[in-house]
Amino acid sequence: MRELLSAKNKNSNSIKIDKNTIRNGYIFARLVALSEGFHLIKMASDIYKWQINISDLAKIWKGGCIIRSDMLNSIISGLESHGHEDHLFSIPSFSKLMSSLEGEAYQLLSELAITNVSTPALSASITYYKSLKTKYLPTNMIQAQRDYFGAHTYRRLDNISATYHTDWRK
Repeated sequence: MRELLSAKNKNSNSIKIDKNTIRNGYIFARLVALSEGFHLIKMASDIYKWQINISDLAKIWKGGCIIRSDMLNSIISGLESHGHEDHLFSIPSFSKLMSSLEGEAYQLLSELAITNVSTPALSASITYYKSLKTKYLPTNMIQAQRDYFGAHTYRRLDNISATYHTDWRK
């Protein structure tokens, strides 16, 4: 924790990160990981007809020795009242909680990006969260790369019915 609170950037200038920002960024990343895990289990249960009750699963985890987390209490209550949802992010109370933590997670990631602190879990959780909230994913960049390297053409968002090719050398 001390290392995070007084991380140094390449110029050896200390960067002060508020404890609450670290805490809330960490909580955000954990909640995203739990949400993704529950979502994967629910989808597999639906596909393979396992009939796993996600709320009951959370209760089992709560009583276990590894994931004994108070975070599961809010997840359990959300699942019990909105068990039909495919993802925790679709539950209003959970969505509101995630929105309240999102800004500090972004702030923490941006502060740590200029230090020598590696943040793979935080970075991945923010990317996963953003990908579920955004209308457009970066597939247009993949199309542009394919067009650049192999003249495969691409579609633009302003005219989805037409295909385009760009001479990328000009």
